[in-house]
Amino acid sequence: MNDGERRVYIGKNGELTLSDSKPSKWHTWDSDNNAWVISDTEREQAAKADAENMRSALRSTADTEISWRQDAVDADIATTEEIAALSEWKKYRVMLMRVDTAKPLWPMPPGGLAS
Repeated sequence: MNDGERRVYIGKNGELTLSDSKPSKWHTWDSDNNAWVISDTEREQAAKADAENMRSALRSTADTEISWRQDAVDADIATTEEIAALSEWKKYRVMLMRVDTAKPLWPMPPGGLAS
């Protein structure tokens, strides 16, 4: 059974053995050692993909926080606090988009300003 997730191999005792599940899509099967392995390049690709997913999630939060505050400004009903928070969330979103996902250093979101 080589279904892309687990492998069958001949174990040390000569019996057929079923491997553990594939740890991630980045791992490959090392048939010499009967083990899942991940190369440094694949590890870096996985970390970068994780960072890109994190940035997308953080940006979604920032977009939500900016959107309603911008609506309040556009409707000329924003409070002083909402105007200040809007500016901080916009700065945060810009800094977020500048993050190098190969070596992420995440900016701090505006403190206590999330709705």
